[in-house]
Amino acid sequence: QEKLGFAPHDVYGSTETGVMALRQGGDWELLPAVEASVNAENIFQVASPWSGGVRQTADAVRLDGRRLELLGRQDRIIKLEDKRVSLTQIEHSLLRHEWIADAHCALHPQHGRIAVWAALNDTGIAALRDKGRTAVAASLKRHLAASLDKTVLPRYWRFADALPRNAQAKIAA
Repeated sequence: QEKLGFAPHDVYGSTETGVMALRQGGDWELLPAVEASVNAENIFQVASPWSGGVRQTADAVRLDGRRLELLGRQDRIIKLEDKRVSLTQIEHSLLRHEWIADAHCALHPQHGRIAVWAALNDTGIAALRDKGRTAVAASLKRHLAASLDKTVLPRYWRFADALPRNAQAKIAA
């Protein structure tokens, strides 16, 4: 805006819904033809002339009249290096490795890259003792490289014997 003398228009939408909102250096504003609501989990639901009915998105939002505040995605799909990556897919792939009892992936809070918190089973703990942390992480990265692009492989690893899951089997953010 400083260099051009005007703020660019940002467009918020998807293939399924079409354009839902616009902003120009400020808040998102719903288009006049768009009807929107949120469910109990603040997940955005939208109907537009382009959506063919009400569609639920994977975005958590806060609605204030026609203004929209994006709170983040709820489906655990992130965009990294211009590639969409499912954190759940990485976890499932790790669970197929002989050393892994449980796994959780998230974006590292400071570095914006994928971090893995892995609970090792007895075989994995033995490998950690025998080979060391670097070798275990390298082996797990090789395992993931069979199904992931090299640019999105996890860079940060933490190992434990169990993950702190709640009664619903979830790990708190």
